[in-house]
Amino acid sequence: MRVLLLADRVFAAHERVLIERVAVGLVAEGIDVHCALPAHRKGASTPFTLAREPVVYNDRGLAFTRSIRAAQIARQVNRDTKSTESSIDIVHVFGGSAWGMGKELGELFDCPVAYEVWREGMIERATRVHSRTPKTSGFFAPDTPIEQALIRAGMGSQTRLTHWGAIAAQNPREPFVDGQDHSVVLVSSGRDRDGCAAAFDGLVTAIGSREDVLVFVNAQAAEQGGIWKQAQRLGVLDKLTVVEQMEDRRDLILRCDMLVYPDQRHEHRTILLDAMGHGLAVVAARDERVSVLVPHETALVVDSPVGDQWASKIGELLENPAEARRLGQSARVYIQQHRRMGVHVASLVDAYAWMTESGTLAVR
Repeated sequence: MRVLLLADRVFAAHERVLIERVAVGLVAEGIDVHCALPAHRKGASTPFTLAREPVVYNDRGLAFTRSIRAAQIARQVNRDTKSTESSIDIVHVFGGSAWGMGKELGELFDCPVAYEVWREGMIERATRVHSRTPKTSGFFAPDTPIEQALIRAGMGSQTRLTHWGAIAAQNPREPFVDGQDHSVVLVSSGRDRDGCAAAFDGLVTAIGSREDVLVFVNAQAAEQGGIWKQAQRLGVLDKLTVVEQMEDRRDLILRCDMLVYPDQRHEHRTILLDAMGHGLAVVAARDERVSVLVPHETALVVDSPVGDQWASKIGELLENPAEARRLGQSARVYIQQHRRMGVHVASLVDAYAWMTESGTLAVR
């Protein structure tokens, strides 16, 4: 089987790790994997680690030029495979901005297209795609609540659950070691400025006058989420380190002791899974569309995202390192038992077969 993984620039910038792991995992399963990535990816400084060089495509341009740009991708893929016939069995699209390009490529390759529905906001668009191409479109849900929402929207026969996974560290760094400085990282898409502000305010309150806590914030949260200006206003810039291009520095984040995750936008991010898999203590806003957030098993969950609630939950772990370590270990076990990366890859292999050979979406 030959699969083309197609990503838009936002997804490529924020989930490079996921694309790399999926590509490597599929190759290990005997699948011939090609990747198409946008030129000049936002925030990109480190190249993707893939089995073969990705096709770099132009994702910018007027709508009527999309078919021309899709044909350029197809020619490059055919050149790489030295094929004169259709060289791709399925196009798997990551990122909503690439859905149109994915549809074009599906038509060029005469193959079905799988759309990754990684946040709830994409479901309405998925219904429109489904209504136009019901026999050649599949929708992959990274979590059960998204799968259920797709089913309720009338796309049950075209939906597959492909739980996103992570790699649980075999020998994770022990968090909150006595006598050492502690590190807390706040990660957010930055699209919910009020949520970012409340979480950061609670974090600053929980730390108080302590000098042994280092604070890291990803660049999106600092800039789009307004945390940089908030830190200036609170007079705590000296305690704050901004992490640019987080995907290039994910290892740094995973060496922290605690992850603060204020997003509740019904979307899925592998940084949350990775943090749990590495035994970080997680404090996160409640999000009923993210089933991995299990109170007191994988995270402390903030029910009402206001500063006082954040301060209470964060302070509970800062003042009780033993409980923070227990929570991190519990989260790592959860990832091992329920969200392993290998299981994600296996579910994709099964879903591809369902779409192309033995299921209701078979078109050949």
